[in-house]
Amino acid sequence: QAEAFEYSTIPWGRWEQRRLRLVAAMMQGDPDIICLQEVDHFDDFFAPVLAQHGYTGIFVPKTKWPEKDGLPTEGQAIFFRSSEWELLASHCWTSFDVRRSRKLFSNWTAFIRPSSKDFEMHIAIDERLAMLPQITVGALLRSARCPKLPPVLVVSAHLKSRVKPHVLQRLTMPPEQLKTCQFMAFASAARAALDGAVPLIFCGDLNQPLTSGGLQRAVVDCGFVDAYGYLAQPANPEHPQPIDFILIDDAPSIKAVAMLELPSTQELFGPPGRCSRWLPNAYYPSDHLALAAKV
Repeated sequence: QAEAFEYSTIPWGRWEQRRLRLVAAMMQGDPDIICLQEVDHFDDFFAPVLAQHGYTGIFVPKTKWPEKDGLPTEGQAIFFRSSEWELLASHCWTSFDVRRSRKLFSNWTAFIRPSSKDFEMHIAIDERLAMLPQITVGALLRSARCPKLPPVLVVSAHLKSRVKPHVLQRLTMPPEQLKTCQFMAFASAARAALDGAVPLIFCGDLNQPLTSGGLQRAVVDCGFVDAYGYLAQPANPEHPQPIDFILIDDAPSIKAVAMLELPSTQELFGPPGRCSRWLPNAYYPSDHLALAAKV
């Protein structure tokens, strides 16, 4: 997300200094499918630049201040290598009823790519989340090389991190429970969209570690395993717990067989004293680490 750092004092935070390095980070492992969250330069950067690498993308924005018919803001995107995958359907799930205002709906759909007509819309998936302007995007993809294989539904999600106290009070749930509730709602809705008939890969920023009790139970209850195996690993106090994940169906038909190795502390921050301990910095272009899995 460019907006979050554009006016910060963090060195290397400006968009112009990070954008090509972000693409380089994405290209590690030569991925077939890329899931992005908090995307606010889809039209003017990610879509044209990734097209040069052979990718086609879909995008759905969130909306700021939906109660005030606010304009769309950053959102979720999925890119896939068009020589390897065929897009069978695009899906979007929203936590609130974006149709409640004609102006809001018009503003929102105008920024959907390629077009809102290309998406199957699942509006207001859970009444408990009706006050949150959250969206999730999904791509039903079929292998172009092996078209007889079953398709796979890939989902890119970003759960709400901070919620104002008065909103939490009206929702009658604490922050951690709200994050778990969001995950359960979006994951269950994604699985129900195709009646659980195809493998599901759920990727994104969940904004809490899997070791938190509620989310750990929710991941298992929704039928997922974590590609990086964090559920099976004891917490390491010397390293922060990750909040971004690649979750795949816990089923014989799909497995993660290899993962991209995460950078070491020195690779992220350089020798002691050389660089800020914040991300992004001169060594890494994002405040989140790129994950990749061979499935």
